[in-house]
Amino acid sequence: MMTLRVQSTDLQTAYGCVYVKSWVQLHAELAPIILLHDSLGSVDLWRDFPLLQSRHRWL
Repeated sequence: MMTLRVQSTDLQTAYGCVYVKSWVQLHAELAPIILLHDSLGSVDLWRDFPLLQSRHRWL
């Protein structure tokens, strides 16, 4: 089982606020996988994204 650090924040832009959340695998060395979604509530579903575990990357 991998250990994850969860972080969330609001990113202010000239066009409004963007909600950002990351699940970081401790000691991960590869580049992150970045997903964008336009619906509220969908971000929490990504924590179990299979590619995250199979590629040992953070999301």
